Amino acid sequence: MQIFSSAILIFLLLLMTQIGTAQKIDVKVNSQNCAADAMIFVMEFDGFEFAPVRKQPVAADGTATFTLPETRPRVYYVGTASNNMIPVILGSEKGVELTAPCSKFRSAKVSNSPLNEGYTSLKSQIKTFKNSNRSMQRQLLKADGNKEQEQKAMLGMANIDKQKLELMDSLQRTEPFLGAVAELNTYLSYQLYGEGFPDELNYFVNMYFNYANWEAADYQYNPWVYESVKAYAQTLSGIGIPDEQHALALNTVLAKIPQDSRTYKLAYGGLLAGLEGKKHDNYAVFAQAYIDAWKDKDKKNVAVLENKMKTVSQLMVGGTAPDFTQDTPEGTPLALSDLRGKVVLVDFWASWCGPCRRENPNVVNVYQKYKDRGFEVLSVSLDSNRDKWLAAIAKDNMDWSHVSDLQGWKNAAAQTYGISSIPATLLLDKDGKIIARNLRGPALEARLKKVFD
Repeated sequence: MQIFSSAILIFLLLLMTQIGTAQKIDVKVNSQNCAADAMIFVMEFDGFEFAPVRKQPVAADGTATFTLPETRPRVYYVGTASNNMIPVILGSEKGVELTAPCSKFRSAKVSNSPLNEGYTSLKSQIKTFKNSNRSMQRQLLKADGNKEQEQKAMLGMANIDKQKLELMDSLQRTEPFLGAVAELNTYLSYQLYGEGFPDELNYFVNMYFNYANWEAADYQYNPWVYESVKAYAQTLSGIGIPDEQHALALNTVLAKIPQDSRTYKLAYGGLLAGLEGKKHDNYAVFAQAYIDAWKDKDKKNVAVLENKMKTVSQLMVGGTAPDFTQDTPEGTPLALSDLRGKVVLVDFWASWCGPCRRENPNVVNVYQKYKDRGFEVLSVSLDSNRDKWLAAIAKDNMDWSHVSDLQGWKNAAAQTYGISSIPATLLLDKDGKIIARNLRGPALEARLKKVFD
């Protein structure tokens, strides 16, 4: 019995040694032109922050070697800081190497890794699909009733959709992690698959993640969860649907993801990033919901969100619009607060902005209709050329208040309001509180009718 027990003990020790060896992988980094005290990090991203999981000083020969657990493939980030990293799929391949100058890890070369080569190829193919589909959509619009041209565009979209499905199917069978990336990027054309849906919005909401498997293990450490939900939120936030409908569409996606999973946190981070980027009023709704649900489980990120809420609340509906002062075309300082007592449309635009210029006739129309009833427009130009700014004002008959600091995208007021695209508008009540954001065309006229009639 003693001999048998000793044999079992030796066997278990050998097995544990083998398992221990099998459960580790080495990743070598070759860097150049690093500072003497340079440190290289391996990080993970959870949807809110980058957290270091390993760090190594750069050796005299410019190398650093990391030992990581062998796992299912997952995306790590390797570099010197959160703004100087490259995403790399690690966990299943041994001997992966990265080569990069210390200052340019974003363009690092990854070698000895068929998985990362496949990932690079897949990202390129995803980009090609998107560009090709946009081209077909433009062709369909240009067809304008020409049956032959319409058919040609539809055939093009059908071919793209077919390639998407074939690629996804192939990767699901050969490399599940890349298959997961493909699933999150496979959205088929409404024109070909939208039968049975009342409109394209309904199709988008129900089918954008049609192929996503939210419970899959390969989603847990996959940044495409974050990116795809961010893109979904941004698209929804740019089409002007009511806030209640907008929130329902977002919650429909969240409800499909296990709330106790890392995937859920990645998705939620992407959702908030999409809403914040679009300055959508529902950012405050979803940020507060996260704060309430995670205040005891994710105190660090909850604290960050609480600080953001203090800032963005000023820019949301119901907040008092931050004051600013810039010069008029005549060189006279004009403050937003000078217009208190009137209903004001703050309009961020520029002479070079095509969508802005196309919207200007709509603003002219409502201005003429309501200017004698206490309505004013304050156009803030993101121009840098004074002559072009003034010429556009005259050509578009913009007979209202104008200001600019002629600093282009660095316009101080635009910076205060977090303007990242134009046209962008805020409608303020007589006390300077925000009534609505980004109203255009009929939506602007309808809201002003509600205010004044």
